[in-house]
Amino acid sequence: MRNTAWDHWLFRFFLAWYSIGVVLLLLDLVPSWLEWANAVYLWGAGLIGAVYLARTYGTALGTVLALIIFFFSMTLEGVGVQYNLFFGSYEYNSDFGMMILGVPLTIGAAWVAIVATSHNIVKYIYWLLPAASRWRRAPGFIFLGGLLVVGIDFVLDPVNYKLQEYWLWNEGGWYYDIPFSNFQGWFIIGILMHALLFFVLRNHSGFKLNRSAYWEPRAAAVYVLMTAMFTILAVAGGLWLAGVIGLVLVIVCTVITVQGNKLARRRRLSRVR
Repeated sequence: MRNTAWDHWLFRFFLAWYSIGVVLLLLDLVPSWLEWANAVYLWGAGLIGAVYLARTYGTALGTVLALIIFFFSMTLEGVGVQYNLFFGSYEYNSDFGMMILGVPLTIGAAWVAIVATSHNIVKYIYWLLPAASRWRRAPGFIFLGGLLVVGIDFVLDPVNYKLQEYWLWNEGGWYYDIPFSNFQGWFIIGILMHALLFFVLRNHSGFKLNRSAYWEPRAAAVYVLMTAMFTILAVAGGLWLAGVIGLVLVIVCTVITVQGNKLARRRRLSRVR
């Protein structure tokens, strides 16, 4: 599906907001009256994830998938907050805006961003591998998707909990006092989300690397940028293990994105010829 001028402005707005936010957070210059900016950032990232799905797989299907991810994640988060399930015993503060069942609506947008953008990176891996590779089968694709979802969580949770205090756990764990059940929950939910996307989309023309030349590399870049932001903040805040994990994830996903985009361009050129 063709992109429009609106697509370009959306991505430029996200980059500008992201860049300013990283600098302000890094220098600890975010005043209390500007905490709403966090919500704008998350809604922007979520909107990019939804637009990527819509442009790649069609407006109707992409929108439905984005809404499923949003409401499914909000439901699980709500149950988690109310009954201490999936992610451990935790609660959010009010910095992310309007809440339902103790969960900010922006958290649903964040899930859309993470799942949609990581989907494109796994899709790059899928097409870069030999056709006979077992990683191109359903279990491999879904496992890698879950790994990317929990991978970014290993960086963002320590930063948002220990440094920004956006949420609070009522129980500890070996990794920055975060309960291990949290990461189990992220991995399992990531697997479920990517299983949904794989089985619904694997026979769709958009699953190939020639449907959305504009959004495919940018969706992958958003995943890298989100991970990079938390990595920078982790290192600046002395969370070295989280910083190392984030750095490895950024490097690996950047290489995959560059190589995947090269492959997509070669395929588009071959079609023109």
